Amino acid sequence: MTALSENELDRLEALLDSEFLGGEAMLLDEIQGFFCAMLSGPEPIQPAQWLPEVLGPAMESHLDAEDLRELIDLLIRFYNQHAAALAAGENFPLYLYPEEDLDEAAADDAAGVAPEEETPSFDYKMWCEGICTVLK
Repeated sequence: MTALSENELDRLEALLDSEFLGGEAMLLDEIQGFFCAMLSGPEPIQPAQWLPEVLGPAMESHLDAEDLRELIDLLIRFYNQHAAALAAGENFPLYLYPEEDLDEAAADDAAGVAPEEETPSFDYKMWCEGICTVLK
């Protein structure tokens, strides 16, 4: 199983964030958490069941057929990439977005970092939301 390339991940992210989905689709961090939770369950869940949850209600009405096919193909490959990694017990990178509203000084203090050092801060909330969506 070949992982999505950086260009493919960028394209997937652009399609998910497109105005055609009306801001209703999950982004990569939430989708990754969602997939990890689904793949950890006792029964496989078919794409027809999870695609509407991932893409939101605008999925069928606003995206042109070619973009929708490309989006679904990329999502299924992203899903299969995580399924293969989890089945093999392999680690994979977490897709997280930088935390924008974090007070840098508080983050440095919490991490035990001297003020002159920069510590990237990431927002795990949406990744966890993806897990919680499956548990509902």
